[in-house]
Order: sequence, then C-alpha cells, then structure tokens
Amino acid sequence: MVCKNCGAFLSDDLKDCPVCGAIIGEESEGTVENKAFISPDANEDVDAKPKKKKSPMVLITVLLSVLLVLAIGICILLTVDGVSDKVKGFFTDVFSSSDVGKKNKPDDVVAEFMGEKLTNTKLNYYYYDVYETFYSMYGDQLEAVIAYVLNEGETMQDFLVECAINEWANTVALTQKAKKDNFTLSDDVLAEIDSIMQIMTESAISSGYSTADAFIKTLYGDFSTAATYVEHYEETTYAYMYKMDFFNEKYYDYMDDLEGLETYNYSVRHILIAPTDTSSDADWKEAEDEANKLYQEWLDGDATEDSFGALAYEHSADTGSAMYGGLYEDVYDGYMTTTFNDWCMDGRRVHGDTGIVKTEYGYHIMYFVSFVNPNAYDSASSDLSTWINAAKSGATPTTNLDKVTINNIQK
Repeated sequence: MVCKNCGAFLSDDLKDCPVCGAIIGEESEGTVENKAFISPDANEDVDAKPKKKKSPMVLITVLLSVLLVLAIGICILLTVDGVSDKVKGFFTDVFSSSDVGKKNKPDDVVAEFMGEKLTNTKLNYYYYDVYETFYSMYGDQLEAVIAYVLNEGETMQDFLVECAINEWANTVALTQKAKKDNFTLSDDVLAEIDSIMQIMTESAISSGYSTADAFIKTLYGDFSTAATYVEHYEETTYAYMYKMDFFNEKYYDYMDDLEGLETYNYSVRHILIAPTDTSSDADWKEAEDEANKLYQEWLDGDATEDSFGALAYEHSADTGSAMYGGLYEDVYDGYMTTTFNDWCMDGRRVHGDTGIVKTEYGYHIMYFVSFVNPNAYDSASSDLSTWINAAKSGATPTTNLDKVTINNIQK
C-alpha cells in the first residue's frame, strides 16, 4: 500500500502509517527500487509490496539533506537555463490550478489543531514540501501514483492540500510532545539550521535575485519570505528528529532480537571496485588487483568496521552506499545479486567476517555486520504509529478550505 498522507510504502496489514500516523484506507500498492546489485528476480513484479525497507538511519541523513537541498536546488532547477521542458511542463500541470482569483490573505487561517493555527503562508510551505517528498520518491511516476489514489471528484491540488494539513497536524502534535520531553536538537543540526539564511542569500545572488525573499518566492510563492521559511524548516526538522529518535531506538532493538526466528535479513558493508569496461579481461584483472590491494591495506591497518566504512566512502564505485560507508541494512534474502547474496546468507557468518566477492558489477570487498530480524521495520513502524496517534490524542484538524490559497510557483 501507499500512504495517501505521506507517500510511504506500507505492509498490507498495517492500519496506521508508521511514518506519519495517518489512518490507512484502501490505497495503491507499489514499489520503487533504485539500488545496484539487485537480483533480477527481485523486480519481476513491480506492483508487489516491497520487502526491502530503506534504513531509518539513512532516512534521517537523507531528510535533513533533502529539506535543504530541495529547498535550494529545485528553485535553481526551475530558474536556470537549460532546465528540461518535461520538468517545467510537469510543474505547470501540477501547480497551474492555484487559486489566483481568490482574495484570501497570507494570514488567513485554513486549519486549527491542538491550539495551533495553520495560515496560508505555512500551508504553502507544507504543500510544496509534500510535493517534493512525493517527487523524490516517485519521480516521473508521480502523476500516475497520485491519480490512482484520488477520490472521485478530487483534484491533485485537493490531494496535496489534504496531505499538507495532515503533515502539519503531525508536526504540531510531535512538537508539543517533544517540548514536554525536553527534547533538543544536536549541535550539528542546529548549525545546519543556522546556516540556511546565509545559503539562501548566497544562492539568491548567484542565481540573479536581489534578495533571499525574492529567491524563496520562486519556490513557495508570493506568501513566503526567507524568515518564515527558516521558521518552517526549524519546526519540521525538530519534530522529525524527535520522531526518528523514537523509531530508531525501537528499530534497532527489534533488529537484534533473533530468538526463535527461522529466516533472517542481513546488514553488510561493501566496497565495489568496478572494471572500466566489463567486456575487457584486462579491466577485470585491473579491478581484481585493486580490490586485493585495498583489502590488504585495510587488513594491515586498524581492520575495524569504522576504518572499512572510511575506505568505502573514499573508494567504492557504488556511490549510493559509499556515502554511508558502504552500508546496506536490513536486506532480505534474494534481494542482491546471487554471489553477493550467497556470501551474506552463509549461516556461519558472524560480525566482522570479511572477504572478496565477484559479481557482474565488479569485485566487492565485504564486511559482514549482522543478521537482522526481518520483522524489525514493521514492528518498529507499528510502535511509531501508535505513538504518533497517542500524541494526537485522537484529535483531527478543523479546516476552513474556502480560505485556502495555493500560490503558483511557475513564474
């Protein structure tokens, strides 16, 4: 299933979305894969529910980057020369139905929840953030995915407004709970938040805008300002990090619980040394020699998981995992290509096992992390869903949709 509120992929038996807390109705099913070394069999049925869940630790890092990079990067994408007609056309199709003719104001209240008010200014931030989240997940398939879950008579804008209001309500509930729990953001996250205004100002100037305000309006519309965007970024990051602290604690507790299990998932690090030309025997030999040399370098050094991750970050041709130290977490049996998978699923594997495996992609220097409870993600997700709903105390936002104005970002 696909959660209509946040776009997360869900198991069929879940009643609540573990990512955003929404109550699940009859939604579409689907999977989007973007990973090297996947077994061809793993993608035979593109409409089957996914068995591989993206690592929550990866999600934390990615979201913090996505919130900032999308906010800055997509604006540049829409304004620089050379942006594809297809992308520009898609934005026009999605957003041209804005309520231009209405005389609603930025401060008009469109929803209330737990003592907080959602204005049109804030709504536009959540609206376009929701869109960017969906687009980052589905890409060119987004229109088809959303069309599939629309109710009769519902437009894409109606759908995105509903999602935005629900996401705002979740943020309100989690923020209030986090403050009661005296939750604080790390110094690194606070530093990232503090840097946003400077980044926007520099990006505005380099993109030909006179101010950060003019720059941010190209992303969120005429109601937005650089100052109110920073406020939005800070409040959503605060709620998200609080949520993920809870989820990660549950998730990793479940991951390590292997008692009574007959099947396992696994976590592994790897460094891919790929031949320049897979049809060249000489390139394969060169890749093999390089893999052996790098492996020996690691063995002669600290030979720890941390040092392995550092080498993966520097040398691995698998850029998707290299930025996480070559780590793939919670991988199900059969997901990776055969020789990679068979090495990992050897029942004798223990933490710290290493070796070199050859696949059709190159030579993989392997570091086995652990076997994993395959139910960890769903179990932690169920706990998170219950926790979010408890934070909301069964309440739902009251809305005044006649006051809604979604600004058109297409200039």
